[in-house]
This record gives sequence, C-alpha cells and structure tokens, in this order.
Amino acid sequence: MTDGDSQYNRSISGATILVVDDTEANVDLLVETLGDDYEVAVAMDGESALEYVAEGPPDLILLDVMMPGMDGYEVCRRLKDSEGTRDIPVIFVTAKTEVEDETRGFDLGAVDYITKPISPPVVRARVRTHLSLMMARQELAWQNEELREAARLRDDVDNIMRHDLKAPLNRIIGLPQLVLKDGALPPEHAAVIRQIEESGYQMLKMINLSLDLFKMERGTYRFDAVAVDLPRVVHRVAADNQGLAKVRDIALESRLEGRPIGPGESFFVQGEELLCYSMLGNLVKNAVEAAPSGSAVTVDILSGERPGLWVRNPGVVPEGIRETFFDKYVTAGKSGGTGLGTYSARLMAETQGGDIRLETSEENGTAITVRFRPASEAMIRTARKRPEAETDVEDLPDPSTFPSLHLLLVDDDEINLAILRRFLDYPAFAIDEAAHGREALERYTAEPFDLVIMDVEMPVMDGFQAAAAIRKWEAGNGRPAVPILALTAHEEEAFRSRGREAGFSGHLTKPIRKPALIRALLGFAPNPAGRETEPEPELAAVDRVTVDPDLEELIPGFLAKRRQEADEMGRALETGDLERLRQLGHSLKGSSRMYGFSRMGDLGQAVEEAARADDPAAARENVKALTDYLKRVEVVYK
Repeated sequence: MTDGDSQYNRSISGATILVVDDTEANVDLLVETLGDDYEVAVAMDGESALEYVAEGPPDLILLDVMMPGMDGYEVCRRLKDSEGTRDIPVIFVTAKTEVEDETRGFDLGAVDYITKPISPPVVRARVRTHLSLMMARQELAWQNEELREAARLRDDVDNIMRHDLKAPLNRIIGLPQLVLKDGALPPEHAAVIRQIEESGYQMLKMINLSLDLFKMERGTYRFDAVAVDLPRVVHRVAADNQGLAKVRDIALESRLEGRPIGPGESFFVQGEELLCYSMLGNLVKNAVEAAPSGSAVTVDILSGERPGLWVRNPGVVPEGIRETFFDKYVTAGKSGGTGLGTYSARLMAETQGGDIRLETSEENGTAITVRFRPASEAMIRTARKRPEAETDVEDLPDPSTFPSLHLLLVDDDEINLAILRRFLDYPAFAIDEAAHGREALERYTAEPFDLVIMDVEMPVMDGFQAAAAIRKWEAGNGRPAVPILALTAHEEEAFRSRGREAGFSGHLTKPIRKPALIRALLGFAPNPAGRETEPEPELAAVDRVTVDPDLEELIPGFLAKRRQEADEMGRALETGDLERLRQLGHSLKGSSRMYGFSRMGDLGQAVEEAARADDPAAARENVKALTDYLKRVEVVYK
C-alpha cells in the first residue's frame, strides 16, 4: 500500500483539522471544542491557510468567511481549483445566514455551513460526520482502484492466453500438417504426428473456452446462436468418455426421448456447438466419476417447447452442497476437484438462453436437466447445409482451377511464414514475403499484388499501420484497393473492428488450417494484378459472395441500392462534388461489410480515401472497379 493509501485507514480521531479565522476568540473556542479528539492547526488569514495546506493537506478545514485580505470564498475557490487540495472537505464558519451566501459557498465546493455563535456539540457532530464521509469516499476510491487493478490483471491474463499462448500453438498445429503433407512417414510415425496435432487443437479449445467463460462472467460474451444437432454432440461426448467409463466399469447410454438414437438421426436446438459440447462433456464426466462402479450413466435428449438434455447417474449429491451445487468452487468427494465443472455448465447453459436444474435423492439418484431454446426453421435449414467440421483431408477445390495470384505474406515469425508457404505451395500462386509492416509497404508500392496476408503484431511497423498506409498509398496513386487479410491470434470484436478501420478486408485467426486459408484466399481473390481481362460478356469472371440464407430476401434490394450509389458516385465525379463522393464511399464501406461483401467494402473505402485526398483520378478508377464488380457479383446462400 502506498503512503497515499495509508490515509484511507486512519481513524477519525487521528485526523488533522485546520481552523482558519482572523478572530482569536473564535479560534480558541474551536480549538477547545475539537482539541481532545483531533490534531488542530490554526491559520489567522487566508494566505497562511494556503501556505499550510501546500506543506501538507489537513483532513478537514473550518473556514471563516469574512477575513481581511483574502476572504474565505477566495480561499475555498483556490483550494478547489488545485488537483491536490480539491478533495479536502471545507466547512464554512460564519455569521452570514442569507440563502445567497450559503448558495455561493456550496457552489464553490463547501460541504457544510456552521453559523456563529457556534454550538460545540453541533461542531463536533458536523466535523465527525464529514470526516466519516471523506474517509468512506477515500476507502471506496481505494477499493475501486483495487478492482480496476484486478480487472487489468485479468485482461493481461486474457491477452497472454489469447496471443502469447495461441501464437506458439500455430506452430504446434501447423508444423505437423507440413510433415504429414508429403506422405513419406511410416504409418506409426504419422500417427504420433497426428496425436501432436490433435493435442494442439485440444489446447486451443481449452484456451478459447477459458476465455469465453471469463467473458460470460463479465457479461461480455457474444452469443452466436445457430442450430445445434444434439445427437451429434451426445455421440462425441460419449466417445470422449468411453475410456474413463471403461476404467470405472460404467455403461454409457445415449437416448432420444427414452429410446436409442437412430443412425443419422438429428434433433436441433438453439445454441453454440462448442458450448453444448463443453457443457455436456463436463456433466457426463462428473456423472461417470460420481456413479457407483457397475452402474450406468444415461444421457437422454428431451423434446417439447423447451427441448433439452437429461444426464442421470445412480449416485447421490451430498445434502450439504445441493443448494450451491452450481456455484463456483463447490465440490465434494472427488480428490483434486476444482468445483468449476458444474459452475461452467451453468454459465454455458444460461449464456445460450437456457437453464440448468439438479434433482437428487437416495431413491432416484442424480439427474441434471438442461433446457434450451428451440431452433428456428431457418437455423435448421442453414445447419443442414453446413459442412462437417474441417479435417486434414477435407476436400479442396481442384488446384488446376486456382486463379493465378501474386501474394504478399507478411509475418515477423519465420516459422509462421514457412507454414503459410507450404500451405500455399501451388503453381498458380506467386509468393513474396515481408518481415514487418514497413517492408510490406515498400514491396507493395514497388510492384502489383493481388492479395496480402498480414500478421498484426510486428516490429518496426505493425499490421494496422501497414494496412492504413497501403490504403492511403492506393488512394493517392490510383490503384484499386487490393484485399488485405489479417492473420492473427486475436479474435475479439474490438480487434476486428480496429482492423476494419485500418483497412483490412477480412480476419483470419491463428492457428489456421490449410482448407480454411485456401477458402478465404479464393473468396477474397480479385482479378490478378497487372492482367488485362476483357472477356466476352457471356464468359465474364464471376465474383461469388457467400451469404447467410436468412438474408436472402434482403440481398436483391441491397444490391439494387448499391448500384444506384455507384451511379450517383459517377455523377458526383462529373460535377466535381468530392465531398458527396466521400460520403457515398464511407456509406458503401460500412453497409457492404455488414452484409459480408468485403471486396465491395474495400472499394468503398478506396473511393472514400481518394475523395478525401482530392484525387478524382484514383476515385474514378475505383468507381469503375465498383461498377464492374456489381455487374458480375453472384450471391450464394449457405
């Protein structure tokens, strides 16, 4: 604790009171009234009072109003104007009783008035009250600072987990993919490498989940509701716990409304698959550990208006923890238990708009019921179109169909660059590299590129600065905006938003699998740089944009509006109205990215920056690119 903090814990009886009055009799009376309980200092005029306070501030000031030279109002004003003294409570002691006088004192910052002739009991009571209030405020301020410091520490841990731990995971996950790519390893060695890769993904899931739980506690988690197929989740959790169940001689039973789940059978609820998987995993693991040897643990999917899950085991929860079963750190009977499993299950259930309930008795054992919100038909349609989770062998487009692209890869980590090089090792891709943002800017301005993939946290010049500099250079040199993808361990929305403001077209999260990287690259790839393309109309290149089916009714009107804006941009160029052009570009940037049209958003930003730079030639080039894009864009709903 600092010296400043120590005053928060001082007792009121040890406080220092400064009495300021030019009449000796008044001073004597106040000293006699307060001297037994407090340290009392005296100043006979305003100047002396300010000098005393400058040497060491008292805890409270009793201040006469009418004094020769500097009156009490001026003393109070100067005290309140100074950062070091403005928090000292000032009580005016005066014979003035007019409302205007009191109002003036309170406006200057006084906390109270005592009228002459004084009453010693009243003086003691007022002083004690305001000292108590002052010290309570100081204690509260100190506690708030402690809370802020604790929050800063948690944010530091959050950042360490998000970046410092996830960045090395990019290597743990990426390097095995490179080793396995050649197919030259003996099967037993390849199996070990796959185990290393899978362990990396398990670590990544643990990091992500711990970050998410932290956000849930703070109320900052952004729930992304989709249709979750519960039988699929139940099968995964059962497979994960088979080893533990076998060791404990526990049978695992999975059911849908009391009957076995049929092959390929689906049942959807509203949630997030990772949260459902983690929540059920905690509950089933706890149930297997709590169930008597030789018994069974049953997971039953429940239908109805509030669909859900029911996890039952024959064990009984001790009576002493039943009321607090889902509270933090509550545990019983398990060596090494943290008491976080059921607590996190409650957080995840409530975050998904559901609830969780415990029933336990000697007769029926223990049942935990989780209820969800039902999934909408639109969610279910989207879920049925959604591909299975990525795997190493996920099908990629035929490499012979890849467009010829000149790529710039930017990262200060040589291993990360090596992983990207191997992932993108196709004849269609020409690759250049840069180790930091400044080198990336120098390369970009020296020759044309079709797409940039760039780390964010780098020495010399970071990714935000580099992206902004590239966009500024494009606007000033008549170059159409090229897609710039951020590849970073950060995934929070504030980071993404900052990236969009800097000029990034998209956001990829480390560690990234090869299929996700290829899909992102092909999704953002424009017509190759420096290549004149004037195809026949019926063979014109198509820009495909994937959009959520829920937006299908809105997209035709959205695109029609954007075509109108492109026409208006042309008219603004003809009339020289660059301010209107800037406004249109800014609007296009935001609305396009909201709907997922990142390329169109980049062109909007390029138009905005060209107009701001008073460069009609660059603006005209980007408006033409926008018009061409709107002619060939094709929307795919999935």
